[in-house]
Amino acid sequence: MPYYHKLGKIPQKRHVQYRQPDGSLYKEQVIGTEGFSGISSILYHINPPTKVKEIRQAEDIGFKEWQEGALRHYHIRTLDAKPDGDPVSGRKVMMFNNDVSLGICNPAKQMDYFYKNGEGDEVIFVHYGNGTLESQYGTLDYHDGDYIIIPRGVIYKIGFNSGKTKFLVIEQSRTE
Repeated sequence: MPYYHKLGKIPQKRHVQYRQPDGSLYKEQVIGTEGFSGISSILYHINPPTKVKEIRQAEDIGFKEWQEGALRHYHIRTLDAKPDGDPVSGRKVMMFNNDVSLGICNPAKQMDYFYKNGEGDEVIFVHYGNGTLESQYGTLDYHDGDYIIIPRGVIYKIGFNSGKTKFLVIEQSRTE
């Protein structure tokens, strides 16, 4: 059974003309992971959510398969990983298969942009550090030991407070 959660002012009914105080229309956005079926969120924006400031060529992450003939135990040492990039660009993928990738991130700098993963859901475990996740759903504070679940298509920015921060990042791979 779906439940409803309301933040801010919304119209009495869904999918109707909803006007701003100046008479112009709010822009409606429906977000769901199953098209027009299943649970979804309806967001009303002052500015169109499709407005794009810049489109850049994405870097090819280039996952490289590890060719090791023998099946044996490995100790993957991540404690001394050097800080690099921001909470998105600083991710280092350690393992992957057709369904999921698993990596770590020790961000060295703040994100100065908002990011949207259009291909998969993300789970971020906070080993240590604290900060905020900003999205169209609001601001979420996080700290040591938290799991942050970010569904595919959510636009977000992760900020962290000064000091060391370390994430374990699990990302759903694109399904064909």
